[in-house]
Amino acid sequence: MSAEQNLAASQRILAEAWNEGNLEVIDQLCASDCVDHDLASHEDTRGIEANKERVQMYRTAMPDLKVSVVDSVASGDEEEDEIVPTTDDREEEAEDEEEEEY
Repeated sequence: MSAEQNLAASQRILAEAWNEGNLEVIDQLCASDCVDHDLASHEDTRGIEANKERVQMYRTAMPDLKVSVVDSVASGDEEEDEIVPTTDDREEEAEDEEEEEY
């Protein structure tokens, strides 16, 4: 895949798998030896099934999880996203904080 195709695939995975729970998109877009480098946990998730299990684990723990892409960069077959995860609780807290500032 080109860098542009990798960016599009990554954004589709975030939108469909992470935000909507459509794990089949991982089957469609990822290579069997795909690796996700999680900067939060400092762990690598290797392979399609492991990546699907990871997404499902987070979605089970936080059913209202939504992931927003802040920035993306790609070069060759590598792609990186800066994301902001939110849940309904955090969105409500952010709205409350905004109201308190006025």
